[in-house]
Amino acid sequence: MFGVPDRPSGMTAAARRVWDSYVARLAALGILREVDGFSLARLCEDVAWLQDLRGGMKRMLTERERPVRENRARLRALKMELATLPDSADPAQREELTAEQVRLRAGIPTAPADVELASSHEGRRLITTMNQIAGRIARQELQFGLTPAAGARLEAMGVGMGSPAAAGAVAGSPADGIEQALCG
Repeated sequence: MFGVPDRPSGMTAAARRVWDSYVARLAALGILREVDGFSLARLCEDVAWLQDLRGGMKRMLTERERPVRENRARLRALKMELATLPDSADPAQREELTAEQVRLRAGIPTAPADVELASSHEGRRLITTMNQIAGRIARQELQFGLTPAAGARLEAMGVGMGSPAAAGAVAGSPADGIEQALCG
């Protein structure tokens, strides 16, 4: 029977926010069924998890960039200090500052932080996991008619609240109009 399913208990707060967003969009299409709750909850948890992973990756990049920014700031300070150092200054002091410059330059990676992360073992695992979840989300969204192509097929079939296809599905006809619109 068509209608908005009850949200399953035990969903994370982030998944509940995603649920509310999806339910609002799907209810407007009139294609939600009461039995879709579990599948929709799984989709919402996956979306929330992907959002968490993306946030974690952003924090990892920030942590990798922080020492680089600090090294660059120290290099600027050293350059200024060396430029203002009088010619009569102790040569050992000049050598010490120059040696520190060399050490700092060697510690600054040549690639951006995102490339460095993607080159690391942990970064590759994280990106692979995120891609797998994103693929699963895309497949689940396709089942609910939430991809652009699936949405266009539903619109072309006139599927929505009060549409002939939805009415046929509610009446229990053998050819489920929504399934027909999504899968051909």
